[in-house]
Amino acid sequence: LHTISFIPYFAGSKEAQVTLHTISFIPYFAGSKEAQVTLHTISFIRYVMPHATETQLRSGVESLLRVVALRHTKVTSAGLQALTSLFKQESQMSGQMQGQILMNLYSNKPTTLDHPVTTVWLEALSSGYNHLASLEPKLGLIMGPSLFSVCSECVLSKNSDVVQTTLVTMETFCSTNLEPALPLYKDELSARKRFPLAKIVDTLKDMLRLTYQPVWDVVLQTLQSLVQNVSKECVYLLESLVSPLFCIRDAPNFENTTLFSRTVGCLVQLLGVERLLALYPLAMESGDTVDIPNGWLLPILRDNISHSPLKFFTSALVPLTATLRTRADTMRQQGKGLEEKICGNLEFQIWSLLPSFCKSPTDLMESFKVVAKTLGTLISQRAEIRNVLCASLIALIETCQTDDEKIELGRFAKNFLPILLNVFLAESKAEDPPVKPVFDAISSYLSICPKDTLHVFFSKILQKAEEEISSGQITERVLEVLVAMIAQLGAEDITTTYNMIVPWLSEPANSYKQKRAYQILWSILEGSTEAHTRFVVSNLEDLHKHLAESLALAQPGAKKHRLKCLLSLVKKLDLEHFEFIPTILPEVILCVKEQNEKSRVAAYRCITSIGYVYLDKSQDKQLAMKMFVEMVAAGLTGSPQLSSATLLCLSKLVYEYNSYMDSEVLEQVLEIVVALLATRQREILKGAISFVKAAIGVIPYPVMEPYVKPVLESFSSMEKSLKHHFRAKVKVILERLLRRFGYEMIYKLAGAEHKKVVNHIVKEQRRAKSAKRAEKEEEEEEREEEEEEMMEDFK
Repeated sequence: LHTISFIPYFAGSKEAQVTLHTISFIPYFAGSKEAQVTLHTISFIRYVMPHATETQLRSGVESLLRVVALRHTKVTSAGLQALTSLFKQESQMSGQMQGQILMNLYSNKPTTLDHPVTTVWLEALSSGYNHLASLEPKLGLIMGPSLFSVCSECVLSKNSDVVQTTLVTMETFCSTNLEPALPLYKDELSARKRFPLAKIVDTLKDMLRLTYQPVWDVVLQTLQSLVQNVSKECVYLLESLVSPLFCIRDAPNFENTTLFSRTVGCLVQLLGVERLLALYPLAMESGDTVDIPNGWLLPILRDNISHSPLKFFTSALVPLTATLRTRADTMRQQGKGLEEKICGNLEFQIWSLLPSFCKSPTDLMESFKVVAKTLGTLISQRAEIRNVLCASLIALIETCQTDDEKIELGRFAKNFLPILLNVFLAESKAEDPPVKPVFDAISSYLSICPKDTLHVFFSKILQKAEEEISSGQITERVLEVLVAMIAQLGAEDITTTYNMIVPWLSEPANSYKQKRAYQILWSILEGSTEAHTRFVVSNLEDLHKHLAESLALAQPGAKKHRLKCLLSLVKKLDLEHFEFIPTILPEVILCVKEQNEKSRVAAYRCITSIGYVYLDKSQDKQLAMKMFVEMVAAGLTGSPQLSSATLLCLSKLVYEYNSYMDSEVLEQVLEIVVALLATRQREILKGAISFVKAAIGVIPYPVMEPYVKPVLESFSSMEKSLKHHFRAKVKVILERLLRRFGYEMIYKLAGAEHKKVVNHIVKEQRRAKSAKRAEKEEEEEEREEEEEEMMEDFK
């Protein structure tokens, strides 16, 4: 035993053969009455067995199996754990030997009341099957029914650990053994013959009986794992599960509805909606009934249907909607309002399946032309299901797999776009559904619309917009359609649109029209087609001119979209046209003080993006950043509002680009900010304090250190009213200075009144650390007490 203690240190070394030689002595210890000797021997085996030859390995395994047969709780558990460890490591074990070990384990099955050993035994089986899947996958599947038969008994245990281990064992088998084994049964699958997987399915089918109701959650999870890991060719074996699985939903006190829905959803994805509904149809009963017996399937089908034939919906489900609608009309005539509403809800649920059928349908080329006319008619006539139909069109367009499918859908643009545009542009009533899905459908269809058809519709929309402009009553929706069309237009139509919106940029009286004009202009600037790029390049000077002239007339509501236009234009500039940037910088800087939050965010994004443009298009990045910072810092000579906004922009630039700024630039900026801290104007002082707060953490220590004293002196020399106004911000800066430069330096440089604040901050930090330490110690004490209680329970 003393020698065994050294085994771990050389079990994997060249001297392993010396260690392996001692395996021949294991049988003499394996049956010893001394449990301690046997446990040490098992520990020894776990180290050396992966390095053994096949003969030595067989001898060691036989010894372990002899130990497992002793029915001693600790010794048997140790033997099973040693086998589990062996299965998880590389060794000289063959598939045949692995199968023999598993069969031997079945013959040494522990009693149902021996919960600890049963748990370890199941873990050993699971690891063994996992190992067998890599050695002999076909043998693993052949032996699979035995595993599920044993698990069907263990799952009824009253011990939660045994039940959980059983679940893990079955799920692990499904995830590791099925995928490598099923390709070896090609002949059986093609001939639709039964093979070992059928016995596993039969076992799971038996586990759906009421006897297993307390553990149906385990059965459902196992079924879900099984369905997710088998191929489409195995569908004929799983069809027998459908009826018993659906029947458990009607069992008394059934509560696992969420897990049940997920399992049925996996089954829908595997079998396909057509096959599933052939086994379990959605049929209405004859007479005056207003219910579909299997109606609970509708939400599950909606969430799990894809890659299904569109023809099936039109042939099997559309007639059912017609029946429901007829029955709803009958109920309305009879004055049965509740029954009418039930029929209407069921009809809507069936139509809600259509977007799922439209996700990559398998027969789009053949079926869409059949259903297109019906869809168009229903969109114009049935407002209650219009949004569902629009979502279906969007799903069809977005999931097109080939160019031929896009061309097929695009052929019907001349039919669908007039219907959609008429619905969208019509005056809405209070009871009408939202029109956004209709607009989304228009945008999607425009992306696949043929260019000649698109030109025709664009001309009509443009004519309508000009008529409404002349009458002074242009509607928002016409402009929204124009914005949606811009991304798909050709060069001629882009020019026409641009000439129309340019006057709108200088109309301060109509904020909405100006906002839409900037949106249209942004769509032109951001267009990805060759026509858009060519237009921007050829009209660059004109764009500069009109954007500069409309600066003073820009309305607050349009500022965000104007900034987006400026940013898009800057990104398209080359070095020759960089003189445009100084002309727009004051506007961008001032926008960081706008009341509208979206405008402020857009301004910060614009100022940082301009910096990236400078870096991307310059070879000397530090020189480029120096020029850009100097350009921005020029705003400090302007009005108090501009100076404050400039300081905020500088703080953003220092935070974003400090790695591209040399110490000279940072020192110049710091000197300016320190000088501005002496001002009496609150607006400028607010910006300077914000800069200091941001700079403390990002400016390098050697550069920032000389300016700590001037900053603290500026805080001390403030007027009393300013000190009171900015006291909270100054405290935050002192906290950051303490973290960066330490207590001794900051206390020494701080003024008399700020020394008290520094001491107070330090005391607060110490109290917080003490409270945190005490809380941690308390948690450790509680953990130790829990561990001691567990040890007492174990003893």
